[in-house]
Amino acid sequence: MSEEFKNLGPEARPDDLSSLRRLEDELQRTGWRMEGRTPREWVAAFALPRPPDSEAETAPVNMVARIGLAAVPALVDTLYTERLAPRPKQDLRIRSLCLEALGLMEPAPTCVIPALLRTLRVRSPRVQRQALDVLAKLRPQPDGVLIRALLVCLASRHEPKTRLHAAHVLTQLDGPLPPEVRRAALERLGDSYQWVRWYALRILGQLPEWDDEVCVALTEQVILDDNNRIPALRLLARADPARAFPLLVEEIQKVEGSEANSKRMEAGLKALRLVEGLGARGESLIPILGRLQGGAVIRAHVEAVVDGILRDQLYRSRPAPSPDPAGDERIARLLQEGLPPGEETPARALARWAEGFLPFGRELCVRMALAAARRVVALWDDKYPDDEGPRSGLIALEDWVVAPTEENAKQAVRLGNNVPSQMFCAPDAFSASWAITYATMCVTSKEPPEEWNPNGKPRHMPGGYLGSCLHAVCRALSGMAVITMSFGSSADSPPPLPPEQAAQEVVKAIRTELLPWLCGTWDPVKEPLRRRRELLAAARG
Repeated sequence: MSEEFKNLGPEARPDDLSSLRRLEDELQRTGWRMEGRTPREWVAAFALPRPPDSEAETAPVNMVARIGLAAVPALVDTLYTERLAPRPKQDLRIRSLCLEALGLMEPAPTCVIPALLRTLRVRSPRVQRQALDVLAKLRPQPDGVLIRALLVCLASRHEPKTRLHAAHVLTQLDGPLPPEVRRAALERLGDSYQWVRWYALRILGQLPEWDDEVCVALTEQVILDDNNRIPALRLLARADPARAFPLLVEEIQKVEGSEANSKRMEAGLKALRLVEGLGARGESLIPILGRLQGGAVIRAHVEAVVDGILRDQLYRSRPAPSPDPAGDERIARLLQEGLPPGEETPARALARWAEGFLPFGRELCVRMALAAARRVVALWDDKYPDDEGPRSGLIALEDWVVAPTEENAKQAVRLGNNVPSQMFCAPDAFSASWAITYATMCVTSKEPPEEWNPNGKPRHMPGGYLGSCLHAVCRALSGMAVITMSFGSSADSPPPLPPEQAAQEVVKAIRTELLPWLCGTWDPVKEPLRRRRELLAAARG
């Protein structure tokens, strides 16, 4: 890209079309070209006959996306044109390529929203869905014109995929949803397409409060919608726990007597995961949980759920620590603002930050790794509840903190030795599993003996296994694989955090768990573990 464009670029604003038109005029005045063509000439190339090579067809789109904001006026003008080609099929192809280019642009040009709304009137489900996908990326404000256009698409009678994409946009709006969206979402709970119903539940989950009509609809959804029972139950547990508890208990009890890896077992385990999210509100369910019969998978999830309930209780009831950075260098390092400066990703900077704690001993490092891994273990549990490996590794790591023997160290490393599938595992869960593997390896000051973990390989990262653990946790929160890539996906993944925010979340989780222990206020590892063992022993008689 030329120096003229770089100098002019900062004046252009992605939310202001007039500023982009001024940029285009200035580029025309200077004679700027990208590989011999102006932005408008590259957009005009969309109308050329379709080349036989698919890669050649996408070349103009990629070039327009590279040009970026300077090409937006040409794209907008093209989308506003009533007729782009004599043949309808060619007209739709040009519009489709314009939308594809807009979807690839960074920063996202929010000034194109009116043109996208105009494109929603085009009688092509494929073009409509493309326009909706770009709208979802732009995360617009929920103004009246936009809402009306989306609700028309949401009611598209014979196009379930158009309804699906419209529902997705409604979950991405940046602002409070108006009442008509609530009504439309309730109606979509009866949609014939299960993924439209799933997004309708997500829309209802974004409401500021839930009235009796919504709670009754959610209760009916739990009973009637086999495909979306757990998402409906999750939302009902937030909106009205009293209504949800009987249904939740009924679902949880499915784990007893179910065959491993069956849908019935998976449904029961996912219901168990919902109880952990209730925190202290789920206390009354502990006796029922303790009496559940089953193997290692059920035991691991029951312990995780009870731990989540007790941990929430303890954090609410215990006094906040009063850290004194001057009296303890460990506290001083924990409270330092900002990560070490450097030309690196936030995840790697987090690993270099961890390196400064290695001289303070093994227990501190294990507790830091445990706190960080605890922050993301649910990313694995929620997607693959029938694989208790990572959760069992985390529980074994807690046992080592209570009793740091070689036998407990060996057990932690062995149970933490999980190798998720790079082909099928969602990226965030993939990184979460590796985070726990690296966390368990922190129990020894040197590389664990091969017989403890024959498949484990050290990761070349600042901070050793602790740095590797924090790096993986940060990548998990950002929705990225800890290695090159992971090819799986999951609808259960939460929205990924920006890398900088993910790093801040990791530091926050570590501070929250370590400061009470360092200050002598209470022990967030040993006390929940002790109470968990007592309550489960009492429930089991």
